[in-house]
Amino acid sequence: MKRIFSVVTLLVLLLVSPAFSQNNSPAVKADKLYQSFAYHEAIDEYIKVLAKEPDNAIAIRNIADCYRLTNNSEKSEVYFAKVVKLADAKPIDKYHYAQALMYNAKYEEAKKFFSEYAAVAGSDERAKNSISAIGTMDEFFRDSAKSIVSKIMINSDKADFSPVFYQEGIVFVSSRESQAKDRTHTWTGNPFLTLYYSQGKGTSLRSPELLSKELQSKFNDGPACFNQSGNVMYLTRNNSTLSNRADRVVKLKIVTSKFEDSKWSDPEDLPL
Repeated sequence: MKRIFSVVTLLVLLLVSPAFSQNNSPAVKADKLYQSFAYHEAIDEYIKVLAKEPDNAIAIRNIADCYRLTNNSEKSEVYFAKVVKLADAKPIDKYHYAQALMYNAKYEEAKKFFSEYAAVAGSDERAKNSISAIGTMDEFFRDSAKSIVSKIMINSDKADFSPVFYQEGIVFVSSRESQAKDRTHTWTGNPFLTLYYSQGKGTSLRSPELLSKELQSKFNDGPACFNQSGNVMYLTRNNSTLSNRADRVVKLKIVTSKFEDSKWSDPEDLPL
């Protein structure tokens, strides 16, 4: 009886092990991460898949999309160049490939794929608008000699954007590391967006600090703008209400906060 039990146990282990291994393979992990919008994390798993299966069409398509959605235009171009050659390539693939080419200043190549997409895009005007923009590219630089663009010390290696004047400085949005909120956004691999304040102007802006710890949510906060007096803030942030998540995508909302008694009040949804 003991020998029979041992044989049965061995057979079960032999049957279960391949299934367990398959469920934990890089391909399965990558697809799960991709489907849950964890694009930054999915990239590493798709790279493992392609190391063993360079022609895996699903991995090629999805990693191209991951790089597109994490704003890596160089890698996006590399993989969408492969996607448009796949047997099941879709018209939208040409549009995304053209976008990457355009971002990488390869305008003539971009026009070719924008044109191919526009020919079958029906009422979608995006490709035609991009072709028009490429055709008038020189106009964008017509007055460039009148301006000087320079990096300032408050910039980080993360996303820093949407500055607005506030008091004696600026408020802007950043995904830099913050001691007060260090949760990572799996979509980008960076911390969630937070509002920062930097006093000063021009090249004399001081080291940024958090605008308000009390205003920080668990997810993205910003951009923001203020009324003329600077005591009312209109803030964009993630809307985590379940009724808005039917498509599994967290939407955005605008909230307002008032500066009273030396602090910002609890945000309230804008009633629109």
